[in-house]
Amino acid sequence: MTRIAIGGKDPTRHEHSTFYFSDLDFFNLRMAFNRTTRKHQQESLIERTILAYNNVLHKVYPEDYALREPPYRPGTIYKLVGGGEASSTVLKGKDRAALLKTVVGNATAIADRDPKEFVQLQKDLELVSLDRLIRSFQKSMARNHNEGHWQKMLELNPFILSMVFGYPIVMVQSAASVGGGTIAGNGTKIADFLSKNSSSHNAALVEIKTPQTPVCGSTYRGGVWKPSNALMGAVVQVLDQRHKLTLTLPLHKQFSPQLSELQAYAIDCVIVVGKMPTDTSQISSFEMMRSQYKDVRIVTFDELFGKLLLLRELLTGERYVSPIEDDEQEEPTYLYQTDLDEDEDDPQFAAGED
Repeated sequence: MTRIAIGGKDPTRHEHSTFYFSDLDFFNLRMAFNRTTRKHQQESLIERTILAYNNVLHKVYPEDYALREPPYRPGTIYKLVGGGEASSTVLKGKDRAALLKTVVGNATAIADRDPKEFVQLQKDLELVSLDRLIRSFQKSMARNHNEGHWQKMLELNPFILSMVFGYPIVMVQSAASVGGGTIAGNGTKIADFLSKNSSSHNAALVEIKTPQTPVCGSTYRGGVWKPSNALMGAVVQVLDQRHKLTLTLPLHKQFSPQLSELQAYAIDCVIVVGKMPTDTSQISSFEMMRSQYKDVRIVTFDELFGKLLLLRELLTGERYVSPIEDDEQEEPTYLYQTDLDEDEDDPQFAAGED
């Protein structure tokens, strides 16, 4: 194209080496340019006025003249985040924090005026959080983390334990003393988690091991496998904790009024330990063994992971496809930064196994 021709009533077009602008299109474009220029001149005047106010009056008389910010203009956010392409815009730094504060501050108005969009927003946020948790859980299982790591993860995401118990639970205390004078003090027996049924307030105890803890020990005879020492120790440990809590709960309530509703009708016990064996005979022995415990539920970490995947499938109607490559499983990094990562160097966090 080497020439531009303006004029006439024919539609705007490109022919050969000439671009033809119709009178109407050129007029509309010129008027739009003028409106944009006037708009930015007005905005510039407002911003310069605020700048002068803040650097003169506010600076000299800060108590009498409060700091001013540029006024909000409808459509600003829509334009800044890309309009119709907003979903692909990646916000950074202060922009993310400001957007979150704006959404939280307008949550009620959004729910009232745009209920469908509000419900979808909740669903999208929950799904993003669940996907991050699933990926973090998957990467953690491939690494040799200690018990403190898994205790922290479950403490930050207590709904995972609700899926294990089969009813909604409320976290009462992590690393709870069930044999001492106070529920958070020193005691002879420490439970990884003391929880309760949110409806009946019946107490529940959770003992956490690691995915690397074996669930089967040596072979007994004829393809029959004994449970591992670590698993049997965990079973006895959680039953002993239940016994001590039953005896000392009245004392705990005296020292901790917040536990007044906690009950010991039939304390539920759960052990999260190891992974499901791959050998058929070991699977058979493990399943027969754990099915015989009427007072203790034994759940493996890969079964817990499967519950997370099933929850996601129920929410989305589609199967989860892991974004983690095989060689990425061993990377010493986390998917996201949380208290889980920040506390890892803390001596208390790295307490290891009991």
